[in-house]
Amino acid sequence: MIRNGKGAMLGWSILTFIVVSIAGTFSTGLPAIVAQNRLLPEQSSWLVTEYSIAIALASAVYTRLANSCFMAKLLGAGLFICGAASIAGLFGSSYSALAAIRLLQAIGAASVPGLSFVYVMRYIPAESRSVAFLQIACSVGLAFGLGPLLGGGMTEFWGWHSLFVLPSLLLLPSLVLLPAWASRKEDAEPDKRSRFHWLDILRWGCSLLKLLRLPLYMWRLALQFVVFFVQMSVLYLLSMKCADLSYSAIETGALLTPGALCSALLIWRLGGWIRRRGRDVLAFSFVMAAAGSLLIAWGSSIPRMSIIVGYAAIAAGTTMANAGLNHQVSTKLNGSDPADGLALAQLSQFLGGASGVALSGQALGFYAPNNAGAVYDGLFLSMSGIAALSALYYCVMKKRESRRFCAKSIG
Repeated sequence: MIRNGKGAMLGWSILTFIVVSIAGTFSTGLPAIVAQNRLLPEQSSWLVTEYSIAIALASAVYTRLANSCFMAKLLGAGLFICGAASIAGLFGSSYSALAAIRLLQAIGAASVPGLSFVYVMRYIPAESRSVAFLQIACSVGLAFGLGPLLGGGMTEFWGWHSLFVLPSLLLLPSLVLLPAWASRKEDAEPDKRSRFHWLDILRWGCSLLKLLRLPLYMWRLALQFVVFFVQMSVLYLLSMKCADLSYSAIETGALLTPGALCSALLIWRLGGWIRRRGRDVLAFSFVMAAAGSLLIAWGSSIPRMSIIVGYAAIAAGTTMANAGLNHQVSTKLNGSDPADGLALAQLSQFLGGASGVALSGQALGFYAPNNAGAVYDGLFLSMSGIAALSALYYCVMKKRESRRFCAKSIG
């Protein structure tokens, strides 16, 4: 693996863009899949939920395996699984086939978020990590921005099967990484690798339980759950709402793209601000997400404008919050804890996204047949309330943490 220079982070950013685009493109094309297969809201939400759950668990496993296996081997295997599953998706049509393909996609794609954080913690100097995390966050923002547009355009012109074309390209880097790993010498890594045993999982579980006893970590973990809960719920709800408003797939993508692109450009300029004024940035990011959700809920009379502006605020807010919280976790935990801490943070993020989509799908299935417009407004108001309470919670916990630190310094 390349360990120095901007080229390595550029590579991780490109892979992150493709992996996150899988979620963005699929969300936009989901209404077409629902219409063709006559799926219930609960079934459609499961196609998104299972992806998030699988990628959450698999990314944590990849992170741990990186301590006993070569990163190139793990990354190449993951990309191969995701690419091969995506090629199968070009031909699958039934609901059960799609569910299996999405599961395999997630298992393979999880290698990118899991190993990218390991790479940053292992090879990027501490003073440069915030920039590295921001670069990854920028790729996530671009993927959430271009993903809906790409997904909408491909679904509109070539059908929803074309959604699997972009992730199938992951086969190409896997065909380079796996032979490169096979030809390298065992001493190529700087530190000794021990064989992976199942007892390592128990040891890892103990280390994670140790982390969960740290107050400074636990409340940040809860906030990362909330960030993805809100982000993925909003993306799913907007896709379904646009379908109910009879918007085409490409029109839906065009409505979501400007805001997400603006958030990606904005986050890249905020690296120094996050380092200097982390508390203000994070509190403001949750307020932005709350304001965006509120605008969408109250802007039903002007749906297009409310979606464009509201989603811009939500995308920017959640992207800033995610980058800031990752930076805080990497700096607050010492020794070997940061890698495990970031792995658990990723698990919390993806589980938050899965929970949000699952609950949103259940709510739509139960209430929407009676009054769909009111249900959407109520759900967006709920997201606004969750984000606003998170901003308040962050400020309270940060202030309490500062007081505890001052007390220890005086003592």
